[in-house]
Amino acid sequence: HLHFIIKQLKDNGITSFMNQSLNGYSSFFNLLHNRRGPLWQERFGASPIRDHGHLLDRSAYIHANPVKDLGMKSALDWDYTSFHEFAGSDPTLSPACDRQEDIALSSREYLKYFNNYLLNPGD
Repeated sequence: HLHFIIKQLKDNGITSFMNQSLNGYSSFFNLLHNRRGPLWQERFGASPIRDHGHLLDRSAYIHANPVKDLGMKSALDWDYTSFHEFAGSDPTLSPACDRQEDIALSSREYLKYFNNYLLNPGD
């Protein structure tokens, strides 16, 4: 499964982006594997972010998935995540997100928040 935090800039922008992305990937996968039909079990789910604290919580929840659900020792062990950017672990990475606009924490502050989240999820 996939998790995104996406900021909507125009009406139906997220719906359009998700439909194009998921349909495009399904078409690619089906062509590659000589198959037909849907890949995804359900339509994507969306929930609005209420405030800055909720944004931090959802971000930590997403970044914790590899540790909690896949048994990784560290979120940094998972290659397919923006956690590397948030943690400042690899300054050579091309940024995939603009976290400074909405999550105004330094890498050190975010790591502290994230580690606390791992110890106390849902607090």
